[in-house]
Amino acid sequence: MTDFTKVQQALERRGYTVRTFAAAAEAGYQFLESDVHFTKDGVAVLCHDSTINATARNADGSKIVGVKSIQFMTYEELLQYDFGIAAGEAYRGTRIPTFQEWIAFCREADVTPYIELKSRMTTEQVQTLMQLVQEAGMTDRVVWISFTWNLRMLQDVVAANPEAEVGLLSNGLANTTVAMAKTLQTGQNRVFLDVLHTAVNRLSMQLAAQAGLEVEAYTVNDAELADALTSLGVVGITTNTLLPAATTAEPMQLQDAEAIVARFAQDFTMTSELEP
Repeated sequence: MTDFTKVQQALERRGYTVRTFAAAAEAGYQFLESDVHFTKDGVAVLCHDSTINATARNADGSKIVGVKSIQFMTYEELLQYDFGIAAGEAYRGTRIPTFQEWIAFCREADVTPYIELKSRMTTEQVQTLMQLVQEAGMTDRVVWISFTWNLRMLQDVVAANPEAEVGLLSNGLANTTVAMAKTLQTGQNRVFLDVLHTAVNRLSMQLAAQAGLEVEAYTVNDAELADALTSLGVVGITTNTLLPAATTAEPMQLQDAEAIVARFAQDFTMTSELEP
């Protein structure tokens, strides 16, 4: 159960930088996912892309000209841009959130952060994030996720903390995906597969189950699709939308659920949904 007083207090402490996260927490979500990148001067910040062009604007609201990559910018340079105005006037003045601010908000709001490691971080950068989590007293309250091509970064996490909960992101679910996920198992931690929703069907779910791996799915912005995936055995959903609670009183028949997932897969286009 979400403690709304905690969420509001955390929002007041952190300001606009965590407003979207606060909206999700106030809606009752217990898990918040975000992507992490490092600036040129070593500050960990939150942004989906490695560039700021899609999410930020100049201070006057105009579009940014030229590619602006986070890894080639200092934190002070990033503070010159508005990370809210593109979403609407109400968000004007939002600055890019730091990883530390986000972790502090999650602690204060009593929610669990899903930390997606991006941009092929070095082992030292992964260790820096883990240190920041430890200093915030959140070591046992975070989940680390990254894509198959960044497997080494998740291996860095479990090498440093064998009890770390980790999820392997993948656009598909096959024997190779399962084999990669199993390299992250230490005997002391939970490891799960986090797959594109188009990869979910009865056969792929059976493959995961036979390996003892739970499955979560992304990016699911439709309640009907979420219900279908849950009926097929998916235990977690990543969404960009505040979805309502499950609408079905009972799980769907497997063939019905699979048909719904297949219908959404047919309509799916490989756009920004490719990564959560």
